[in-house]
Amino acid sequence: NTGVGISTLDALTSGDQNTMIGRSAGSAVTTSSKNTGVGAYSLFQQSTGDGFNTAIGRSSLQLTTGKYNTGLGAGAGENITSGDGNVIIGKVTADSATGDRQLKIAGHDGSTTTTWISGDSSGNITVPGTVTANGTVLSSGVSAGFAVAMAIAL
Repeated sequence: NTGVGISTLDALTSGDQNTMIGRSAGSAVTTSSKNTGVGAYSLFQQSTGDGFNTAIGRSSLQLTTGKYNTGLGAGAGENITSGDGNVIIGKVTADSATGDRQLKIAGHDGSTTTTWISGDSSGNITVPGTVTANGTVLSSGVSAGFAVAMAIAL
């Protein structure tokens, strides 16, 4: 285990292969293993079990007790509690704090969040804006399957 920062990995008892950098990163980890948190309060609540979580950015995945989650960006997935296998990119919360295998890619400028892509546990992907391929507008606000099919047809 490697911990750098005030209160980082301070509850650790027997967890292995954790790397936490930043104030209170992985602070609640006791027996959880194989987690990486970079940024203050990242993976703050992760405590037990094989986590396999990766959180990069302040407060990313801060409430999760789940496993195989990836949060990239400040506040990415900060609402996820027990969900597993989620991928969140950008300062955005998951649709469900307890859902599994959710995808969300968004941008945040300090006041407004724009979600570009979201996906659910059935593998359905939604693009709320306009989809363009090779300079051709395929459609607006469609599922990715339709957009890909249209792009192949071009």
